[in-house]
Amino acid sequence: MNDLFFGFQLALDLAHDSPLRPQLAEALHELRREADSARAHAGWMRAAGALLAAARTARMGTWDLISVNARGEYDAWVNELEAMAGWQGGEFGQDGTYVLTTIIMLVRGGSNSALTLGECCDLPEASWWRS
Repeated sequence: MNDLFFGFQLALDLAHDSPLRPQLAEALHELRREADSARAHAGWMRAAGALLAAARTARMGTWDLISVNARGEYDAWVNELEAMAGWQGGEFGQDGTYVLTTIIMLVRGGSNSALTLGECCDLPEASWWRS
């Protein structure tokens, strides 16, 4: 069974002095440091809490669920995100207030997670675009 790529992005409108900015940044840095599964799970829970607190500021969001060439899609996103990590502040629109958050996952095909994502993402085409 094919793996799935799941990607989720939110554009958050956060003022530069918002306490949510450092919370999100710390959650990200913590996730990158975690090694064992118990600590990674706790890190994801903290990251989810910070993202949920910031979700009310979302101005735009998108998600994608891909089953064909999921590994290739995942690898492409990883490469692009890692390249962006090296950008200078001005390239990110340092003077703006938007923070783009991205979560990507490669999910084992046929797993409970893959089935759940498939059910949640099976939306009628009429509901794909909302403003």
